[in-house]
Amino acid sequence: MEEPDAHWESAETLRTEADQAAYFNTCLDNDPGDGRLVRLALEDIVRARAMSSASQKVGLPDDVLCESLVAENGLKFSAFMRTISALGFRLRATQRVHLAGDDSP
Repeated sequence: MEEPDAHWESAETLRTEADQAAYFNTCLDNDPGDGRLVRLALEDIVRARAMSSASQKVGLPDDVLCESLVAENGLKFSAFMRTISALGFRLRATQRVHLAGDDSP
């Protein structure tokens, strides 16, 4: 019996800007602090849109942008912020709500 393909391509499900923004916000909220989840979300969103469009706005070739989003050292902060802007997003800080018994910073 053949195994079903378990690969899920998130970029294929991020069809609207509202879906993409919600996905990005969820990844921001759940990132473990190293930025990896945020970079992966940006890569998914860039792939969901026409890669060339986003990379032109950021000022990086397609392959460099995509590789930079998943690299361990990631994008330079300025390129990261240009990518956010090119996707039509902006970052905002909110105060974390601490629940009883939550000792995290």
